[in-house]
Amino acid sequence: MRVLLAGLFLLFISLSLSSAAFLAAALMLLVTLLYSLLSVSFSRHCLHVRFSLDIQEAARGDTVMAQILPARLHAALPVGACTASLALPDGTLSHLILHAGEPVHIPLFCRHVGLWPVGVRNIYVHDLFGLWQAQLPVPPAVELLVRPVPFSVPLLAFAPGENGLGTMANATEDLSSPSDVRAYMHGDPLKKIHWKLSARRQELVVRRFDAPIYPQALMLLNTRLPENAGRQSADLNDALMETCASCLLSCRAQNETLLFPLYATPPMLLSTDLSEQVLLNALARAKLDASASFPQMMALESRRLRTSGATLIVSSCLSGDMVEEMLHLRKLGPSLRLYLVTDTPDNPDLTPFIVQLQDGLCEVCFVTPQPAMPEASSP
Repeated sequence: MRVLLAGLFLLFISLSLSSAAFLAAALMLLVTLLYSLLSVSFSRHCLHVRFSLDIQEAARGDTVMAQILPARLHAALPVGACTASLALPDGTLSHLILHAGEPVHIPLFCRHVGLWPVGVRNIYVHDLFGLWQAQLPVPPAVELLVRPVPFSVPLLAFAPGENGLGTMANATEDLSSPSDVRAYMHGDPLKKIHWKLSARRQELVVRRFDAPIYPQALMLLNTRLPENAGRQSADLNDALMETCASCLLSCRAQNETLLFPLYATPPMLLSTDLSEQVLLNALARAKLDASASFPQMMALESRRLRTSGATLIVSSCLSGDMVEEMLHLRKLGPSLRLYLVTDTPDNPDLTPFIVQLQDGLCEVCFVTPQPAMPEASSP
């Protein structure tokens, strides 16, 4: 707009003073302005940008190579550089300058676990003089799946008398769930006799209840983060998912059954019957429901908790209500292990809860979030 006004002003002066010099300057500015406008308009339809990744699945901490190719057709007039924003696999944007016909190779560092839409955003083409700009079509984004990286965890300990290898658990029959009746046999306890039905049939019949379950473990994830997590939320989520992955793969290697109801979007039930790749991909795709209440979660899983020989709880925060729930669960019989994800295990606010859990024979393991760092490039 300023160039246009300057050109019109010079044209007005040249006509007023009948000056060829001012007329030439005015015409030069107007021609420059017209050329810039036409070049940008043509390039809007003749330029296109392509985006690709060398791989679309990686582990946290890996580096993926992206290629951006601004291709130019022969019909386009010479233009300046293109400016664009690149969506990185951590939700942030990086600003780029692209030149038509020159491919750009950019290493993308996989900083956080998740399914990240990676691609070029907000592409603008500029004329040679920087007077006009036009937005170019944006290429479709490519989804990059960043998987958690498991680490070694202690072997799972079942309640006394259970070994987790397929033998029958010590759990007694569930007297609250009669499933059928049968004829009385010598040695059946009297409390199992169905007296009303026996009187009608004129013979003793006893109730049949649900059979004891095979020993299995259950893992629960507290999806709520500490209120003061702030910028550390992403690192805490990575540590939570990698802890869950480590427990699943450790039990899978030991041929132990571990169930993991994951309250995410969408909800899913994972188990050690699935392959390693399926488990890691499912954890990477999961979008945790941060509004889920842990006491409500335990209430929903009460049946599985009663029939499990061991319970694993993964959380990044701890409260009095959670401690009471875990102690009550431990009194019911199954062993209980808490994985507390925190970078301040010596926090005095956590010490009373830790002592209370350990006094209640609950095992407590600390997991420190480890932010992924790109490897230093060699000189």
